[in-house]
Amino acid sequence: MISVAAMGTIMPAASAVPTIMTALVSATGVMGWTTTIAAAGVFVDMIVQSKGRERRAALSFTVPRSDLQRSVELAREVCAALGAGPVTSAPEVAKLSVSGVGMRSHTGVAIRMFQALATAGINVEMVNTSEVRVNVVVNGNQGKEGLTALQQAFADVSH
Repeated sequence: MISVAAMGTIMPAASAVPTIMTALVSATGVMGWTTTIAAAGVFVDMIVQSKGRERRAALSFTVPRSDLQRSVELAREVCAALGAGPVTSAPEVAKLSVSGVGMRSHTGVAIRMFQALATAGINVEMVNTSEVRVNVVVNGNQGKEGLTALQQAFADVSH
């Protein structure tokens, strides 16, 4: 499964807007779509792969909204050639991030983030982490509400 999301990052100085696309693919399919998307010059921001079924994986990724339609078409071509699919997309999503070097030494940052979003009634559709950042993708209509919830939850540590 390949999931492509148009990037609609919601941050105080937000500018980009993401989208999600999903499809079931095999290991060969993962290589196929990455090669195809890269050859088309599409910027991929977040990639999340989860264990699928029947030796296939659910693969989701975000792309700029302006590249969504082309990315969906390319993913469908790859999936059709491999007998994979279906491909779905979500053009209205928001990417929220909590980041900082302090995450390396402070536990509970992700829990605090997820609790704030859950309390606000916001479902997390994708999660991506690193040593210094937790990114989530939520429904685009809830982006500003999610940002407010996170700003309140981390008011004691934000600058």
